[in-house]
Amino acid sequence: MRSLPDDSSVFRFDQHAFVARDCELRRDGEPVPLARKPAQLLLLLLRNRGRVVSREEILATLWPDTRVSEAALYSVVRDLRRALTDEGREPRLVATARGVKARMARACSRC
Repeated sequence: MRSLPDDSSVFRFDQHAFVARDCELRRDGEPVPLARKPAQLLLLLLRNRGRVVSREEILATLWPDTRVSEAALYSVVRDLRRALTDEGREPRLVATARGVKARMARACSRC
């Protein structure tokens, strides 16, 4: 089981920056509202950039010891894409695959 780490890392990608410790997303320096679950998903994808994160790993990280519906998972992915102004049909940042596997589609740097 994973949880949000106490981490001072800042991830930079596209025109965004994500401060792990604060779960704060910024676009062009301006704060972007992001709920806790989408922030957890973003951090999971950023920490595992370069590899596909399985549905099971996403569920274990976001909802440890809790059963949730597929709709809840899809909702979190949708909310994250909205915050990133990413499109599901032509994703620039969050790519998904059948069975709800996800990965960061763009390179990012960790500061």
